[in-house]
Order: sequence, then structure tokens, then C-alpha cells
Amino acid sequence: MITRKTQLKVYDNSGANTIECFHLYTKTSRKNIGQKFLASVKTKKSGQQTKIQKGQVVKAVLVQTKKKVRRLDGSYQKADVNAALLLQTQGETPVGTRVLPPIPYTLPKKTWAKVHALARYVF
Repeated sequence: MITRKTQLKVYDNSGANTIECFHLYTKTSRKNIGQKFLASVKTKKSGQQTKIQKGQVVKAVLVQTKKKVRRLDGSYQKADVNAALLLQTQGETPVGTRVLPPIPYTLPKKTWAKVHALARYVF
């Protein structure tokens, strides 16, 4: 779960390395996996020519959290870092062309079908 001012790692090849959440689209102060938020790019990957620049405002979707998340089968899922994928400003298509680490199957497949298609592994 994330709140404002949370630093997240970017899990795609868009060129950004870390982002900071500053606006949540829902009235609740916390976000769960699969929900969108606005963020600003804090650091970008060195040595790459990308469209993403430091300080740019981007939309993102949350894919992993440090907080335990209960799955439908009763097990719990927990990650080492808070992670997100960057989205284009219009629509919900990802900016990157590859999703590097595995993503959880708790990410809703109906809403995020393109993210599931880009990911190598779904756990």
C-alpha cells in the first residue's frame, strides 16, 4: 500500500528508475495492486536516450507492495520493494515495451490485459 510521497521502483524499460507518488485518484489514502496514481520521475536510468525526463509527471499503476496482500487462495504475497509501471497519458497502455520482473496474478487481468501480455512471468 502506498500513500503520497512514497518512492517506487519502475519495473519496465521506459527509462525511469524511481518515481514518487503525489496524487491518488481515489478518496482513500492508500493504494492497492492494480490502481492508478500520478507520480513524478525522481531518477532516470543513466546512459539511455528516452522520452521520460527527470521531473516529468507520469501516470502509473501499482504492481508490487512491501505490505502483505492476501490472495484469493488464502496465501499472502509480499515484495521487497514498492514497484509500478508507467502508463501513457491517454489511455491505459504501458510506456515500456517490456516488463522486466514477474508481476503478480492479483493484478486484474481484465483491466490490465496489455500489462499481462508484456510480462514474461506472472506469479
